[in-house]
Amino acid sequence: MADTPTTEALGSSPSSESNDTPTPSPAIDEVSSDEPWSARWALLTAWLRPATTARHMTHVRLLPAFGVHVASGVLFFIGASLLVAVAVRDSPFEIWGELIEEVLRHPAEFLAGFSIFTGVVETGAFAWALLIGPWGARDERLRTTLYHAVRTVWLQSPQATVVLLAMLGTAACLKELEDSLRRQLVPWTDWPWYCHNEEEIVMYVGLAGLSWAVWGVLRALGARPIHSPTDLPPTCQRCGYNLTGAKMAGVCTECGEPVAASIGPRARRGIRWEHRSGGGRPRSWWRCAWHPIRRPEEFGRRLRVYSPPEGHRRFLLINIVIAGVTGTLGALLWLVGLGMSGRYYMHALEDALWLTAPVSGFLTGTAVLAITLLFSGLLGLAFGWGQRRNVMPAAVRAASYLSGYLVLWLGINTPGAFVYGVSSDVGVFDTLGHWLRMDDDAVALTTWCLLNVPFLFGYLRLLQRALQGARYATR
Repeated sequence: MADTPTTEALGSSPSSESNDTPTPSPAIDEVSSDEPWSARWALLTAWLRPATTARHMTHVRLLPAFGVHVASGVLFFIGASLLVAVAVRDSPFEIWGELIEEVLRHPAEFLAGFSIFTGVVETGAFAWALLIGPWGARDERLRTTLYHAVRTVWLQSPQATVVLLAMLGTAACLKELEDSLRRQLVPWTDWPWYCHNEEEIVMYVGLAGLSWAVWGVLRALGARPIHSPTDLPPTCQRCGYNLTGAKMAGVCTECGEPVAASIGPRARRGIRWEHRSGGGRPRSWWRCAWHPIRRPEEFGRRLRVYSPPEGHRRFLLINIVIAGVTGTLGALLWLVGLGMSGRYYMHALEDALWLTAPVSGFLTGTAVLAITLLFSGLLGLAFGWGQRRNVMPAAVRAASYLSGYLVLWLGINTPGAFVYGVSSDVGVFDTLGHWLRMDDDAVALTTWCLLNVPFLFGYLRLLQRALQGARYATR
């Protein structure tokens, strides 16, 4: 993948400077050897080289970042207007003139609509920043983490502009080709394949662009330089007690934990995935996926929060891909069940193969990422409440490695897609549907959701126990 972040850019470690304000400290600029760029360069490079752009813009504050955000919206409006003008064979100036006349004719309606639209967009951007905040969290105040998340989202707005214009441009080109074939009276059966599959092509362009945009934002957020935690005192890894002056052969006076287990040479040895270069990757992946499920607290005690910085992200990416494949398989099993229930028809087969299955795979992979970010943020806040440390760096690492549990969860649920497809032929669903006055499909879906509630609580419990072992990490 182009623009791969360096080891320093991907990591997460506490800052040795004061984090009372969200302004980057001089130490951060000392770590980054790149020359700073003006914020306007984000319009040209953020969508193509997100991590590189982020490393050059560690000095950019919120106001210039918001300017990039607004400029991206203006560029989208101009680009969309040009595409519409080409589609209707009209001048963009005439379109803009008609729009201005309409605004002057109904200013109150325009202001109301524009305010609602702007509010929805900005609320979505802020919610997105809240969700991805743990991904780039450091040992800093929570408001500093949120500050950098919002700033990154605004600086990466050009990615959304490029993706939306690519989708509109693809749709406009295909529509123009269709109109040309109709004017030439070409039979529909003689149309090229890309005109027969217009919706699918636009969807694939959108999914590919959205995938790159989401991953690009995460890479940019994680590109913030890090510091070695040399200023952290020796800490008991069980209760967080300060072990300054404690003898290696002694125990923690607060909880009785051996001092060597917290600050000795074998403390925080790191998990197998972090040492995978010496062995097979598949075996390391499997052992690392199973370890936090079987022994979450022991896993948390071995987990390194500050180094190496990129391991958990690569592990999560592998599991996102596996989850996407699993979701696609589940959609195909649903199609088989649909056929066995007697509701099968050719149009459903085409939609399932070219639309439903790929979208299901994409949404499943996205769900793994969303669950990882959401619950690492929530539990990071819960564990950090009342403490002077930001626990989100530990939470997002633990949650990333627990994504193996989510893949296992999906694998167990995959046969349920087949049951959902044949739900109309299952007597118990028919009986419950008549009793509850619900459709058979709705009964099957509700039953599936209820059966999955214990899995969700199991995931939260595993993450909580892993964080109990990782929250006091100083390595």
